[in-house]
Amino acid sequence: MSIRFGFVVAALLLVAACDQKPKQETKAPVSPPAVTAPVPSPVAAAPAHLIREGVGVAGVALGMSPADVERVLGKPEHTNKAGQEVVFMGYDADGIFGIYFGENRVRMIIAARKDKTWCTDFDVCLYREGDLKKLKAHHGAKLLRFVDRDGSVTYRLLAGSVMTEYTPVEDRDGVVQVTVMNWDGPVDRSGFD
Repeated sequence: MSIRFGFVVAALLLVAACDQKPKQETKAPVSPPAVTAPVPSPVAAAPAHLIREGVGVAGVALGMSPADVERVLGKPEHTNKAGQEVVFMGYDADGIFGIYFGENRVRMIIAARKDKTWCTDFDVCLYREGDLKKLKAHHGAKLLRFVDRDGSVTYRLLAGSVMTEYTPVEDRDGVVQVTVMNWDGPVDRSGFD
């Protein structure tokens, strides 16, 4: 007798035995209360264009060479040179994403993209209302509100010789631009000096 045939015979005998039992009315069993597993809190997805304070933006970091930047971002839409040396690479015709060089190394990065995907790892994004309040809450007293000689307002953080500067739209509680740059002075020095 094959194993499959043995299972079929056993199943038929079981069905026959069940049919011979007297039918009894039974109550449906009471189920214990459902236990649900705790739902994990949502984790913010990494922004598409990460702003890293004191480091860089969108994978570009201070100190990179033009070739390093091209490996990360590809060919720029615009390049300006002084002789053979690259002084600027622009990656956005519709907005601002510019990389400035000095001595063939990134010295400043400016981003002002409007698609709300240019964000810090603590979820402050460019052009999103309410994020200036989040930026202030995240940094507290370390964040300096600076009014320059021309009346322009920025929020600044200085870490060593690197300044991260946010340009706000205070009446909309938002941030519209970030600049990460080499800085050799105090946090409250004007760029006009």
